[in-house]
Amino acid sequence: MKKMAFIPCRRNSKGIPFKNRKKIGGLSIVEHAVSFAKSSCFDEIVISTDDEFFLQHNDLGKLCVSRPRELGSDTAIIADVMIDFVMSLSERTFIVVLEPTAFPRASNDLDQILTGKVKSDFNFASFSKTPVLREKIWNFNEQPFVQKSVWKRRQEYDCQHVLTGHYYGFWSDKVEDYYPGLVSTDHLTPFFIDYPYIDINDEKDLIVADELYREKS
Repeated sequence: MKKMAFIPCRRNSKGIPFKNRKKIGGLSIVEHAVSFAKSSCFDEIVISTDDEFFLQHNDLGKLCVSRPRELGSDTAIIADVMIDFVMSLSERTFIVVLEPTAFPRASNDLDQILTGKVKSDFNFASFSKTPVLREKIWNFNEQPFVQKSVWKRRQEYDCQHVLTGHYYGFWSDKVEDYYPGLVSTDHLTPFFIDYPYIDINDEKDLIVADELYREKS
């Protein structure tokens, strides 16, 4: 069974221009994802990008596959990128997507998952406990406003989790079945992130990421 780390790396971003080139502790956030992948038991590491900075990079360039320009736009979703990519594969491959903006990762996160046999219908995704309960979220796009919340004491709410970008694991021939997502609720194995992390979307998040890196170091 071939196991591949797939690192999506779009050229530009609305929140932070050229976000994937930004550095934390001397390494770009893409290099941090690559470093993690190298510490895990992957057979291959792929960086999917439309950014010439990475395509022409002395070290990272050899890991890069060029994605069509339209798949680097704001309207493209990662599932579109995956469907385009898996068409180039010659064998069934278990792919783990590592979004560079999910920072940091623990070096031993995937040890138990990737060192054993991965079943043919296996898929997994990373989750963290959400600080905001969905019953507390209101949508003000509707008129008139409709109260959909169920009022309870906080202790009475079910424990709720949110997807993170740390890991999405699936077989290459299942991508179209899961579209527009990357995993299915059927046979889904949740992986819980129980350490502090940040999803990097703006300059303030970069500052938090740098602080987390310093604490970890």
